[in-house]
Amino acid sequence: MPRSPWFPPVRGLAAALLLGFSPVALAAAPAAAGPAPPEHPTADVDIPYRTTVRARGDVTTTLDFSTRAAREVAGGRCELVVDAVLSFTGTLAGNAVGTTTALVFAPCAEATSTPPGTFFDTFHFAGTFAGRVGGVVTLGDLDYIGLTSPGGKISATVLLNTPPADGLLRADGEVGGLGSYRGVARIR
Repeated sequence: MPRSPWFPPVRGLAAALLLGFSPVALAAAPAAAGPAPPEHPTADVDIPYRTTVRARGDVTTTLDFSTRAAREVAGGRCELVVDAVLSFTGTLAGNAVGTTTALVFAPCAEATSTPPGTFFDTFHFAGTFAGRVGGVVTLGDLDYIGLTSPGGKISATVLLNTPPADGLLRADGEVGGLGSYRGVARIR
């Protein structure tokens, strides 16, 4: 089943809960120095370790406007689709390559003739992240879902499902500039 380009906020919360994050765990997750030893070690059973780390760093978005496609949608709005690369530094180190779909609250004639961030929009980037999470090599899905306010301020959520790591991050930034992220990542 193809992934929907629009994730309602409730679906993002549901995804976080399915990943095993609880509101209490997100608020109180300690910064871990390394994997904790198993509670009941045994010589003949290999018990997997699980590490939770506070994730933080920077993210830069690069849009490939040569791939941009626009179409009018209901209510005089414009749906823009463009290929993009998200580059992460910090706890996440690597790139996510994928496609951004944005619903711009303006007609396409205006949305495509002005810089990104001129009008309010909601967006969803769906891509594949290749890199490291907390120093561990990972490869998998990354979703970046958020809002752009007029003037270019971005508020977003990053959902990371890159075995052996997953994460729930908050990202803030400016269109065309550097942003920052913070949150929790778990490493199996």
